[in-house]
Amino acid sequence: MKKKPLNLRNLAVLGGRYEKKLNELIKDKLNNHSVIDFANSEMKNHVKILRHLRQLNEDAAQALNLPTKEDIANVAKLNMQLEEKLDKMDAQLSKLLEEGRTKKKKEKKKKKHKDSKKFHKQKNNPQNENNGEAAEVETETENSGKKKALYALLANPLVPTGNEQYVRALEDILQRRRNNRDKHSS
Repeated sequence: MKKKPLNLRNLAVLGGRYEKKLNELIKDKLNNHSVIDFANSEMKNHVKILRHLRQLNEDAAQALNLPTKEDIANVAKLNMQLEEKLDKMDAQLSKLLEEGRTKKKKEKKKKKHKDSKKFHKQKNNPQNENNGEAAEVETETENSGKKKALYALLANPLVPTGNEQYVRALEDILQRRRNNRDKHSS
C-alpha cells in the first residue's frame, strides 16, 4: 500500500484538526471551577509574597543605606524640576543681560551724540573762549584718568610683565590724539 504524499493542503487539514482538539482540551481543563479556584488562590499567595519581598528589599536597602526604586524616582523627579527652574533662570538672566547691553548701547550713542554736538558747538562758536578752555580742561582730566587706569593695569599682578612699554605706547597714542585734536580745533 502506498502512502499519500504530504502536500500543503493535507498539512493544513491536519493542523486544523489538531488545533481543534487542543482547544477543546484547554476549554475542558479551564472550565473546571476547581482549577480556577486553585489558580486564584495561588495568585493571591504570589501577590502577598511579592509585597513581603518588596518590603524586605526596602528594609535591607535602608539598613545598608542604599537607595530604593522610590528614592531614585523621587531624585529623578526633583532633578527634572530643578532643570526646569534652571532653564527659566537662564532665560531670565539672558533677557536681563540683553536689556543691559541695549541700554548701555543707547546710553553710549546718546553720549557720543551729545559730545559731538558739544564739540561742533564749541568749534562753530569762536567768540566764546571759555568753551575751548573748558574743553581742554575736560580733555586733560580724561587723560589723567586714562593714565591712572594704565598705571593700575601695570600694578596688576595678573598682567604679564613688560607693561612699561605697553603703557608708554598707549601714552604716545594719547599724546598724538591730543595733538591732532589741537590741530583741528585751531
